[in-house]
Amino acid sequence: MQNESNNSTVINELEGPLREAVERICSGDIPQDRLNKCLNRLLDLSSNDVQNNNVQVKTSEPSSLVSRPSRRYRWIAAAGTATVLTAMVLIHLSSMSVSLADVAQAVSRKKWIQLTVRATAGEKELGEKEEWYSPNREVTAMRENERIVYHDHKLKVYNTYDVAERILYRVPAVGKRPQNPWSEITETLPRLLAGGDTAKLLSEMKFAGSQGDELHIAEQKMKKVTEGGREWLDYTLTVKARDVDQPVTILFRVDPGSNLPHLSRVTGQHDGQAFRYDITIAYPETGPEDIYAIGVPRDAKLVDRIPKDDLARLIAGVAAGRVRFDDFRAFVVPSHGEGGHWLDSAVEMIHRKGNRIRRDMGSVGSDPVRPAHDVDASAWWSQHAKEFSYTLASIGIAGVEQMFRQRTITEPNGSERYEIVPGRPFGSALNAEQWIPSFYTLTPDYAGRPPLGIPSERMEAIIETDPGDGPEGTVLLRVVPSGRRDSSTDPDTNKQTAMPGGSKFWIDPAREYLVMRWDMQNGSHIVETVAQSPKGHWYPTRVRRKSSDPAIKDTFLDFYVEFDVEIPDALFDVKNPLPVEELLRKSP
Repeated sequence: MQNESNNSTVINELEGPLREAVERICSGDIPQDRLNKCLNRLLDLSSNDVQNNNVQVKTSEPSSLVSRPSRRYRWIAAAGTATVLTAMVLIHLSSMSVSLADVAQAVSRKKWIQLTVRATAGEKELGEKEEWYSPNREVTAMRENERIVYHDHKLKVYNTYDVAERILYRVPAVGKRPQNPWSEITETLPRLLAGGDTAKLLSEMKFAGSQGDELHIAEQKMKKVTEGGREWLDYTLTVKARDVDQPVTILFRVDPGSNLPHLSRVTGQHDGQAFRYDITIAYPETGPEDIYAIGVPRDAKLVDRIPKDDLARLIAGVAAGRVRFDDFRAFVVPSHGEGGHWLDSAVEMIHRKGNRIRRDMGSVGSDPVRPAHDVDASAWWSQHAKEFSYTLASIGIAGVEQMFRQRTITEPNGSERYEIVPGRPFGSALNAEQWIPSFYTLTPDYAGRPPLGIPSERMEAIIETDPGDGPEGTVLLRVVPSGRRDSSTDPDTNKQTAMPGGSKFWIDPAREYLVMRWDMQNGSHIVETVAQSPKGHWYPTRVRRKSSDPAIKDTFLDFYVEFDVEIPDALFDVKNPLPVEELLRKSP
């Protein structure tokens, strides 16, 4: 009775259409605790829409103040119509009988989930694909056009079949175990409907694609519908992308009896043409036990790319050297041609701490001090680092690289200044231990441990017993493309056999599998001198880059590495990164 009395008091503070709307909601079969929470939120909403400074209330956030009117219902006039407010209440309640958390739990209990995806653009059908997912077995499978995939996450084996080639490839599953998109949706949508950092949540919605961080919610709602003689709950988000006029609508239809989703529909406009994706969802008791169960002939040729024996040791050895390397600060000094000078190019400063790495580009004034030829170059760079100014380029943390860019700010007096702002982060499907930064050729820990391009279904690895003209004591690993040109956009070209060629890596097992030389189509990367870190890990101190074009001079990279230096965590704070200049000022 006390709760009912409180509700009456709250409703009595409302007027006109708003009161009628809230009364309609309160008359429904809603749990009392959720109703109280909703009504309190309705009345406690910040009055930022109304300029009223009668009351100053401290919030839980440091140094923040919220201005509220003396009578809490006054902000209603500025908030809009009763329809908008009714929708706001419905959003907070999320559902009268089922929440998306219940949906996620119900989905996770099913043995198999089968998705059928159909896409159309205008009147044209773009194709269809089927997907299977088993939460318990940790298996995903897919069949689309000329490609069939079967991924056993528990065994970490990835199988793909090319229908045109009639070849079945088997490779190890590397990287992060991809989350089932429907689990992702059911975990993310409740947080969106409940409010919070919308931009951050959208950026986490992988099903929204790589543009997730540029989306915002224009509308969100839930309603009951009847279709095909059945009652459903429809969760709908209207999403807008930056610089795109037309919004995209995402529908998520749930059976309120079983709490299971049965349909997702994405509709919108692109380049003046309507598009639509329909995803129907079923829950069979059984699913494909292997890739042969979804259309691969039993007599298909099997190409096993899972590394074994010597090849497995080479790949693992190169990868282990990246992960185990010490924390450091490095000055990376480029020069062009024999006797060239570093002033011809930008100096780089690299910091590493655990699985975090940062790149800054250094520049110097018009009349710099030059090191003498007989000086200790490493000590000289350490002493003169303060004379440079630095521009933050990127920060990598556990497999995600945050790029930064320079923005010009025009002051009121017409003068200009520059500000470093974050760009778009680049994620990776690889684990943090397998991830390689985009600037790997500029770091002492990665420059001698480049990506090998294997294991891959389209790359064949060959270990040569004779290293040929490579460095002494090394093993030659050749990585050669095989199969069709699947990357081509031209269907005719896509059916041709891949061109011969590939890459060569000369790996030194005695130096922790350091890659002493690697050749690509455009040139070579040759480690000329090496050193060991305090922990005993090998790294290059000088690298020669030789172009395949004889007219281009060789480029040299000298690595001057410091291990006994302070590397504060603030350097890797992507929201408020510590400037390198500030750190160097504190150095002795």
